[in-house]
Amino acid sequence: MNYRNRRFITWLIAGTLALCVVIAVAQTRVGATKRYPRIPFYETTESIGKFTLVQGAIPSNFPTEFRVYKVKPLASKKNAILKIFKALPLKSGPKTDAMLRQLEHAPESLIEKEEPLRVSIGGWRVKVWSGGQFLIDKEEPIKPFTKVKDIPASPAPEEARKAADAFLARIKPELPDPDVHFCRISPQDTYDDVVASLSVSYSAELDGIPYDIVSIGIGTGPTVTGMSCHLRRVVPDGMVPILTPQEAVEKLQAKEGHVCNGDWAAGNVTSFKIVYYNEPHMSHIMPIYIISGEDHSGKWNASVEAARPEYLEKKPAGK
Repeated sequence: MNYRNRRFITWLIAGTLALCVVIAVAQTRVGATKRYPRIPFYETTESIGKFTLVQGAIPSNFPTEFRVYKVKPLASKKNAILKIFKALPLKSGPKTDAMLRQLEHAPESLIEKEEPLRVSIGGWRVKVWSGGQFLIDKEEPIKPFTKVKDIPASPAPEEARKAADAFLARIKPELPDPDVHFCRISPQDTYDDVVASLSVSYSAELDGIPYDIVSIGIGTGPTVTGMSCHLRRVVPDGMVPILTPQEAVEKLQAKEGHVCNGDWAAGNVTSFKIVYYNEPHMSHIMPIYIISGEDHSGKWNASVEAARPEYLEKKPAGK
């Protein structure tokens, strides 16, 4: 075999090996497409009309992909609940101290079996989930109101905000996401049109996008009546390509979404935005479209899964 033939065979073998490597890498990439949980939209609208996109409904430079976040479970619900109790203004006394010591020395294996973990100490009830979300309630007897004049009036909004900010400062180190911002004050408990308490809410964001609310109840006094935090500890878990706004409308048209207010949707689509869907039983926090529109009967909003279907599991989470 002369030199030219040997060189040709060498090139042929090298080229074949290179081609095999390229094919193997491509197959690995295709087969390794990461799939994320599908959002369990259990309700769909019964009647969907025809949608028309109005001018300016789709924002310019709309992103083509979004970050997905994975929920990171607490290392210990017992330690988390202890930290919350130590931050609360508990009723001091031998009984409270004894209960705190009992919780502190309780076997981890015994406590962690319960989901969520519920404990009552010193006039407060605390419930903690494995993802870090929690509820705080003040233990007070329910007083029935027989007359409207007996219903305690809620504090002024500025007083409620001050009391809520002070309480939040105590609990903030234990929040799964301490970077929360005040967003609104709204009525919480209402009896015969008399507002007895207010809810002071703070919003949390992921990548600048709202994903849940922290709320603190403020009653007469003003006094804190409770707190709810549905935030969870999360870590980034990759990027996922999303549907275009037009594809999201088509998905809603095919009844693959949820109309948030009203049983009927059609008419003009006026705006699109992406928010994060924080379902307590899902392992990930996923992006969804909020589509807003209006028809002859008024305004409506609808939710549609934003991630492209080829990047999602076949069945919704929990089904």
